[in-house]
Amino acid sequence: MPDQVKHAIHRPIDSLLSGLNVLIIEDEHIVALDLDDQLQKMGACLTFICASVAGAKLQLKSQRYDLAILDIKLSDGSGLSLLPILASMAIPVVITSGYPVMDIAKIPFVQKPYTAAILAGAIQQLLGAPMPKKIAGPAVQVCGLLRPS
Repeated sequence: MPDQVKHAIHRPIDSLLSGLNVLIIEDEHIVALDLDDQLQKMGACLTFICASVAGAKLQLKSQRYDLAILDIKLSDGSGLSLLPILASMAIPVVITSGYPVMDIAKIPFVQKPYTAAILAGAIQQLLGAPMPKKIAGPAVQVCGLLRPS
């Protein structure tokens, strides 16, 4: 295992996101605020909440992010439609949903409700693994598709 991977996996939770900017794409206000609190406790430098696909697209044009937490079902469409944009910007993603466990390429998935420890584990997994270099076309075709476990 490369040193970089070992470092990411063993990073303490309170400094897991130290210095990182995190985009929260979540349309449930209470969930988004709780997630924001969890990410700040993990050391996130800046967090920004978007409740829609359109809002996330605008925000991605105005600010650089190091990580995105992405809900699948948003008010104006599927959060999965943002995967090609996030991949083209080399922004790692953790997907969250209240739907059953899904396998989406090599992107970590966290089922709601989740604890801070479960979220931190998914982030550690993500930071310890390489991000797919390029995702092209519709997200549903790209990811080998959503398949319930």
